[in-house]
Amino acid sequence: MLGPPLATAAPVETPAAAGSGSVRTETTTFGGWTVTCQQVLNAEAKKSCIGSLRVLSQDGRTVLLSWLVGFDKDRHPMSVLQVASGLAVREDKSVSSGLRIKDGLDVKVGDAVARKIPYQSCSPQVCEAVTALDEAFAKTLGGGGPVSVIAYAADGRPIPLSFDVRGVDKAIDAVRQSQ
Repeated sequence: MLGPPLATAAPVETPAAAGSGSVRTETTTFGGWTVTCQQVLNAEAKKSCIGSLRVLSQDGRTVLLSWLVGFDKDRHPMSVLQVASGLAVREDKSVSSGLRIKDGLDVKVGDAVARKIPYQSCSPQVCEAVTALDEAFAKTLGGGGPVSVIAYAADGRPIPLSFDVRGVDKAIDAVRQSQ
C-alpha cells in the first residue's frame, strides 16, 4: 500500500515492494506533502519513494482526494489522483453520491490552462485519474499558486476541490532522487 491513499492499488510502484530482509523507512514532510522512502536493507536495490498529499473534508474526518507522485513499474514519473467515487456536493453543500466518469478530472494550477486527466479505473470507493508527470506539469505544479481539482457529479455539475500544494516541488525532487 502507498500510505494514506484511498484505494488498495495504484499504478505507482509501492516503495520496497519486493525482496526479503528488513526494510528501512524514512518519512519527510514538505508543506502538505509527505514523501515516504523505503529500502530493503542488505540488498542492492535502491530506495524507492512516493510523495502523497491528502485533501480532507472540512471536519477533517473524510479523505476527499489523495494525490500521489512516483514512478510506475517501468520507471516513468507518474501522477495519480484518487477521488472518493461517492463524492458530490449539492448546492446546499450537503453530500450526495456519484461521479460522471466520462468527464475525468480537471486540474488547474494558478493561471495555467486546466489539464484534463481521464479516470483510469473506478471502484465503489474510489476513482483514479492517472497522468504522466512530465517536466511541464511538474514545473506548473512547482510554480505555486492555488490548485483546483474539479470532478463532475453524475448530473454534470462541477465539484471543485481547492487546496494548497506548497512543497510539491521538493516532494517531486525527493522522489526523483530515489531513482
